[in-house]
Amino acid sequence: MKPMVCLLLLALAACQMQKKPDKTFTAANLQKDTTEYETRQPLSASELAQRLEKSFATEVTPNYVGEKNYPDYYGGVFLDQNQFLIVLVKGNCGFYRPELERRVGGSNFIIRPCDYSMNELLEVYDELNRYLTAHQAFCTDTLHYYGHGIRTDLNRVSVHLGDCSPASISKFKATVMDDDRLIFKKGGIAVFD
Repeated sequence: MKPMVCLLLLALAACQMQKKPDKTFTAANLQKDTTEYETRQPLSASELAQRLEKSFATEVTPNYVGEKNYPDYYGGVFLDQNQFLIVLVKGNCGFYRPELERRVGGSNFIIRPCDYSMNELLEVYDELNRYLTAHQAFCTDTLHYYGHGIRTDLNRVSVHLGDCSPASISKFKATVMDDDRLIFKKGGIAVFD
């Protein structure tokens, strides 16, 4: 019985040592692999973006993605006009590519350099929230402030004002915040149906 068990273990070890075929599905080897029962499609840009965002979450459950913990090199993601995923990176884009590919489980995205990390943009966003919450009446009545948000495609925090004249923007900067991470856009009162 012992020799049979030893032979079985040896056979299993030999099978493990054999080189397994590459199951990376690319355009080059997708047609060559006829042993698969299903054809695997590359992930869409939105699926890659979702995977990337989930990879930054501190807690993920089926119905909830917790607070995000962004690395200091990460500047955000967006889809370009051709619906291709763009990942913004502060610093050496080539250095961070393997890390991003690991996070999304694919390489079908473009990396572009950016000025600010998502953490730096969120810092400005949160500071604006605190100020504007404490001074809401002044901001809406005097500055004609209508909201703000992060524009990942522009790598800035966008502030929406009723009047985007240079004088109005200067007044906002002098009163609320003057930061290079801010851009200003004409806005209005939101009306929901």
